[in-house]
Amino acid sequence: FSFFLAIFGLVSLFLNFLNLEKIDFVFIFIILPLLMIFLKKELHLQFVDNAYNDFRIVVIASFFTALFYAFYGLFFTYNELLNLELFSRKIIAYKSASFVYFDFLSEFLHFVSNLKFFIFSYFGYLGFRALNFIFDFFNFFMFCSLLAFVFNFVLKIKIKIIVLFLCFIMVLGNYFLKEQRNNALKSEQEQILLWMNNFNFLKDNNLSLIQKEKDLFEKDLKDLREIFKKNAFEIGIWWFSKEKEDLEKRINESLK
Repeated sequence: FSFFLAIFGLVSLFLNFLNLEKIDFVFIFIILPLLMIFLKKELHLQFVDNAYNDFRIVVIASFFTALFYAFYGLFFTYNELLNLELFSRKIIAYKSASFVYFDFLSEFLHFVSNLKFFIFSYFGYLGFRALNFIFDFFNFFMFCSLLAFVFNFVLKIKIKIIVLFLCFIMVLGNYFLKEQRNNALKSEQEQILLWMNNFNFLKDNNLSLIQKEKDLFEKDLKDLREIFKKNAFEIGIWWFSKEKEDLEKRINESLK
C-alpha cells in the first residue's frame, strides 16, 4: 500500500507541477517552507517529542498555505463564468512544450482546468466562486502535503538557509521566463467542442419534441413526393385545396 501511495504522490506532484502558474510557485517555495520553519520553532515545545510531530507540522503548514492560496484566488484572481464560446477560446492557450508527451499532458490538464470552470458556471456566480474556493483549497492542500514531506527532510539539514535562498531565486527567475503557449485550435480540441456543442443542443431541446419535428418533416417530404406524381390538372386542383395550405403552413413552421 505504501508503494502505491508513493507512486500516486509522485504522479500527483508531477501533474500539478505541469499546470502551475507563477503565483503558485510563491506559495509552494516561499510561503510553505517559511511557515514550516515558523511552526517548528513555535510549536516544538507544545508537542510531546514523538514521531508524529513532523506529520503534525506538515499538516498544519499545508492547511494554512492552502487556505491562504484559496483566499488569494477568491479575492485577487478573476475567473469569469464560462459559456461554450468562452470555453472554446480558453482551452487553446495551454502551456506548450517541445517534448510531445509533456505537451499532451499540459494540453489535457489545461482542458480539465477550464472544464472545471465551465461546469461550475452552471451554479451561478456565487456557486461558481464557492466551488472554486473549495476545489482550490483541497487540491492545493493535497499538493502541499506531499511537497511538505520533502521540505520537512530538507529543513532538517544544516544548509536549509541556502535551500530557502535557492527557492527564492527560482521563484524570482520564474517571473522572468517567457511562457510558450499554444495559439491555434487543434483537431482534438475541435472534436471535443463539437461533442459538447451537440450535448448542449440536446440538453436545451426536448428530445421528444425533436423526434416529433423529425416525423413531421418526413411526412412533409412524403407529401411533396406524392405531388410530383400528379399531372398538371391534379396539381391545379391540389393548389386550391386545404391540403396545400396545411402543407405550406407546416413547412413555414419548420423553417422557423
